[in-house]
Amino acid sequence: MKLKTALTALAIAAMTVAAVPVSWANSLTFQNVTFEILAVDSNTFSLGITNALNANGDWTGIESLASFEVKTLGSVSSLTLTDWTNTDNALSANGCLNGGTSGGCFTRNAGPLALTNNMLLKIDYTGTLNLTAPHLKVLFNGADQGDGHGNLLSQTVPQAVPEPASLMLLGAGLAGIGIWRRKATKI
Repeated sequence: MKLKTALTALAIAAMTVAAVPVSWANSLTFQNVTFEILAVDSNTFSLGITNALNANGDWTGIESLASFEVKTLGSVSSLTLTDWTNTDNALSANGCLNGGTSGGCFTRNAGPLALTNNMLLKIDYTGTLNLTAPHLKVLFNGADQGDGHGNLLSQTVPQAVPEPASLMLLGAGLAGIGIWRRKATKI
């Protein structure tokens, strides 16, 4: 009975840890700054920006997020983010000024947003979200560059591969359930 309880607890713990969505998020690290795009619920996704104050390369010295654009999200529309204006323009080194995109270019209403090392922006949408290969453009201000912002990021944010430890825990949990079921059917 004690073995059965221990195996059940192991299985539940392994399944819980392995189901953590962060290990399945879309993630990209560029010049020491990490961007993560993750579905939150049926009408919200998030853009996480971590380690921005420790940026390197031509982003050294960035101080604020001026604008960003997220596209290739499936059939989403009506993107909204509190205190930000969304336009159908494409992001360039001058901001959300150039025409010709499907929406998703954001500029903050009160001016650029001061950076921290852990930022999370939650964006609401309508439609069907597809995070197979979202494309992200980001424009920072304040870099130690002649143009004042360094490179404009424009890259696809790939889906992260699950961590081997998470897969191992999932396997251990499934093995524990299998052993428990086998012993339960023999009794």
